[in-house]
Amino acid sequence: MCPNPPLESYAQDICAAAKLIDAYCLSAGLPYPSFKPDAPQVTLPPTAPLYVLEARQKLVSSAFKIQQLATEPSEFVPQLAIHVRITSITLLLFTFAPILPHQLPHKYKYHPSQLHLGNTP
Repeated sequence: MCPNPPLESYAQDICAAAKLIDAYCLSAGLPYPSFKPDAPQVTLPPTAPLYVLEARQKLVSSAFKIQQLATEPSEFVPQLAIHVRITSITLLLFTFAPILPHQLPHKYKYHPSQLHLGNTP
């Protein structure tokens, strides 16, 4: 028997993990993860069984590998740079904003804690 191609193998991993996570949400009475405004803040609670948390990690890992395989290098590298920059900005805002003085020099219009960035942590 010949092995599955990598894209198909990762897609099967994603499908199996998603089914496991959905079954857990159904049995535990949790809402399914979604992009709706009333979606849960946390995809899975930290109290979920280990096999469910591992399935989530497998899903994320396989999705990332599919993205890497399906994306041309000229497309992937700039996208990766954007994600790194957004993560860095978010980290700086939410790590250092609480310790900045509330009276900033006049050249700054807003204190970082006054920025409303939606559902970012």
